[in-house]
Amino acid sequence: MLNTPVSKLISVIPDVVSILGDYSSISINSVMPIGEADENSLSWIRADIVNKIEIANSTKAGLVICEESGDIDFSIYATNKKCFVITKNAKLAVIRIVELIYPKQKSGIHESVVIASNARIGLNVTIGPNSNIGDSFIGDNVKIGMNCIIHDRVCISNGAFIHDNSIIGGEGFNYVKDNLGISIKFPYIGGVEIGSNVEIGSFSYISSGVLGKTKIDSGAKIGQYCYIGGNVFIGLNTHIRTRSTICGSAKVGTEVMIAPAVTIRDDISIGNNSIIGMGSIVTKNVPSGETWYGNPATKRK
Repeated sequence: MLNTPVSKLISVIPDVVSILGDYSSISINSVMPIGEADENSLSWIRADIVNKIEIANSTKAGLVICEESGDIDFSIYATNKKCFVITKNAKLAVIRIVELIYPKQKSGIHESVVIASNARIGLNVTIGPNSNIGDSFIGDNVKIGMNCIIHDRVCISNGAFIHDNSIIGGEGFNYVKDNLGISIKFPYIGGVEIGSNVEIGSFSYISSGVLGKTKIDSGAKIGQYCYIGGNVFIGLNTHIRTRSTICGSAKVGTEVMIAPAVTIRDDISIGNNSIIGMGSIVTKNVPSGETWYGNPATKRK
């Protein structure tokens, strides 16, 4: 990023409410945390920060993105060296700016990748070094990081992003003892179906379905070090934070927010638009629209 014109940066910010200060002499060459920014940096003030006045006054950032605040007049702190852009969604604004000015990873399949003969690979796909693709379908504009394993019978739809060191479609933990008391593993032949624009964090494991499929609906986001058991269903736009475990055949609805280190036991149902608090152990069905937390998790009163 070298001296991108401020006008170009502002042009990609959605829902601009106002621009405070004169940016004609400001030169931006980096995006920095608000406390580390200098006069040539762009930064932002998060909506949930309580000391916005102190930060707005003290920051050296040349261009500051922030949200409307009825009790703060940011124009007081605007100068010809510090410009404020007020928008309805500061975090989204920063995303759009970074997308504009920082180079994106080029699409392509690394020469070390192993791809099964019956795999189907879409257009503009990126697959990192040492990954292995089984007899599966990979849609258009999919990104798969390094050291990933995509087993047979996996369907990954357009725009999904599988981060480094993740495994999709491996076997889960399901045994039955024979008449000699020997544990025999139940077959996992159902596969995995991943919707469009799903993101799966590094070191996560998505188990194959046993007979039916494990399904992750479009727009769902799964953090690092998560485990999703066989025949689990994850609904549209649901967010599952790092180190969470969703045991086999659980059903998680749409727009659900699951905090870090949550465990949901097998066959449990989580209703739409519900919230599960950090570290919770969920052993009962959660109705739609409710917040549950604790061990065992109970409804927040």
